[in-house]
Amino acid sequence: MWFGNAAQPQGFVFLNVQGKIDTTALANGTENQMVPFAYRIGTAAGIKPVAMPDQNFSVFPDQIEYVHLVINYMKIFKGIDLSKAGNLSVQSTTDNSGSVATQIVNNIPGMFSYEK
Repeated sequence: MWFGNAAQPQGFVFLNVQGKIDTTALANGTENQMVPFAYRIGTAAGIKPVAMPDQNFSVFPDQIEYVHLVINYMKIFKGIDLSKAGNLSVQSTTDNSGSVATQIVNNIPGMFSYEK
């Protein structure tokens, strides 16, 4: 994916999530109170390596083996004040230079874990 209608240098999107979120103070809002959010995180500044902890796996010849990863999307929002409308959208390469995008990029590695 990339920003715009044509490929562009440094313009790739690495995370594209959108939906509706409960921004009420007690996190008990109704469906009608849900607020849209959209994050398109990318550009060269948005590259963030994800290092998983060492894990032993058994691999056998002629057998398919699976490693199950869990992705907790709630962790995207850590440290972001969701009551501010301006914090609910990162849509352009310009938006990606802001503090909300930086916080999301820093949150990405914490989203992943092995399934137990």
